[in-house]
Amino acid sequence: ALTDTPSPTFTLLPTLTPSPSATPILHPEACVPGDTPSDYGLVKWVSDGDIIIVEIDGRLRSVRYIGIDAPADAPHVEYLGAQATARNRALVLDQFVHLVRDVSDTDEFGQLLRYVFVEDLFVNFELVRQGLARSVERSPDLACTSIFDQAQELAKQETRGIWMALTF
Repeated sequence: ALTDTPSPTFTLLPTLTPSPSATPILHPEACVPGDTPSDYGLVKWVSDGDIIIVEIDGRLRSVRYIGIDAPADAPHVEYLGAQATARNRALVLDQFVHLVRDVSDTDEFGQLLRYVFVEDLFVNFELVRQGLARSVERSPDLACTSIFDQAQELAKQETRGIWMALTF
C-alpha cells in the first residue's frame, strides 16, 4: 500500500542586500604639504598609539602624529589603548619612516609634530581608518583634517575599533 507522503513545500525568503560599502578614500596622502621640511629616520620605540621615538641623524626624537589622538595606553589605560599601541608598533617599529611637517615644528612638550609614512603607508590616516585613533583638529596643522574626518566617518560606519557597536 502506498502511504500518502506530503510534498515538500518551499518558502521564499527575502534576500538580504548588503548595504553599500563605504567608499574608499583614494590617495589620502594628497593632503600632506609637499613644500614643508621632512626627515627620514628609524623608529626605535613606540610609546603609544600616536607617539613614536625615532632616530634622526643619530639623535633620538619623540614624534607625535599630527591630526590624530589615539586612546592612551599609559599612564592610565583607555578603551582600546593597548590595541592602538600594538597596531602602531606593528606598522612602524624598526621601520624607516618619512616624517613630514605641516605648519608647527613641535608641540608644547618639544615633540616633533609630523605626518608619518612607512613606504607608501600613511600611518596617521591608517590608525584613524582602523578606528584606533580619532581625528583631531589642532590649528594651525590642518592640511589633512578633512581626510582624517572622512576616515573617521568610514570607521564609524563600519563600527571599527573605538567605534565598535555593542550588541547584546
